[in-house]
Amino acid sequence: MFEELAKSTSKWLSEPGPDSEIVVSSRVRLARNVNGFPFPHNMNEKDAEELVGVIKNAVNKNKIFKGSKVIDLPALPELDRIVLLERHIMSYDHVINDRKRAVIFSKDEQTSIMINEEDHLRLQMILSGLRLEEVYKTLDKLDTDLEKKITYAFDIDVGYLTACPTNTGTGIRASVMVHLPGLVISKEIGKILNNISQLGLVTRGFYGEGLDIKTPFFQISNQVSLGRTEKVIISEVNKVALQLVDYEKKAREALFKNSRAKVEDNIWRAYGILKNVRSINFEEAVSLLSSLRLGVESGLIKTDPKKVNELLMISQPGHIQKLFSMEMNDAERDIKRAELIRKRLA
Repeated sequence: MFEELAKSTSKWLSEPGPDSEIVVSSRVRLARNVNGFPFPHNMNEKDAEELVGVIKNAVNKNKIFKGSKVIDLPALPELDRIVLLERHIMSYDHVINDRKRAVIFSKDEQTSIMINEEDHLRLQMILSGLRLEEVYKTLDKLDTDLEKKITYAFDIDVGYLTACPTNTGTGIRASVMVHLPGLVISKEIGKILNNISQLGLVTRGFYGEGLDIKTPFFQISNQVSLGRTEKVIISEVNKVALQLVDYEKKAREALFKNSRAKVEDNIWRAYGILKNVRSINFEEAVSLLSSLRLGVESGLIKTDPKKVNELLMISQPGHIQKLFSMEMNDAERDIKRAELIRKRLA
């Protein structure tokens, strides 16, 4: 199963969407807990196992997950868990913690549920481009369906009860992943990210929390959900995303107008390195693929943008090992990654 999974690109990354040349994806997560059970960090093994069974029964009856399998994570090899992390199906904490836990995801990988992560359930949906409202509406239907089968921990005055106070209330985390090479190259990104933090939003990198690399890819999300409605939170993140689209477009226009030779040189150098490289780590690969993506989106390089997005996915450490069916050290992965990139760009 995971060998085949690693050969493909997730639908949210391979398909175009509104403003997807800048907004790579829109994601909404809902944190929920089951009434009568302690939070995961206070659970004993018996409670954790019972809770997984309760949620399995509820989830298996939902049409979104028809034909999907609830995956028992303690029994899953670490490499397979890393592949799920790299595909943004689950979090870094869900990969590494040792409690009884599980995950289920739809066949198109757009909808998933982490069971016994920080909360009993983390419902997630992710789509390509700027589509936060669409994502939330669909995920809300799933949440409503599950609530008919599970009694959530809820307080009439506070809202949904969660393990972390910042998620209490609506339990919603709305985020967009954006590609901002124009703002990074023009050195405007620091000011922009500082302004975003003053609006009460938080900026993370490629993997979100727990594990990250420095690239021109950023995840922007709300920090607190208590005392604010889902509609307000979605609207605020969406508004910032639209502003980022505008800023990035203007930054790219200015770069190509005022420093065209330098920008084109950077893009063609990246393309040349990627087509000829013999060893490359993931952080450098993402940096160069970011430049190549800019070249494709600007019309400078004629290649299928899906190919670039595919390489962003399959050149990750876990995917490399799955694709070549072998565990590797860093140096071996760097060589195989270079080989894979050269073949795909040939």
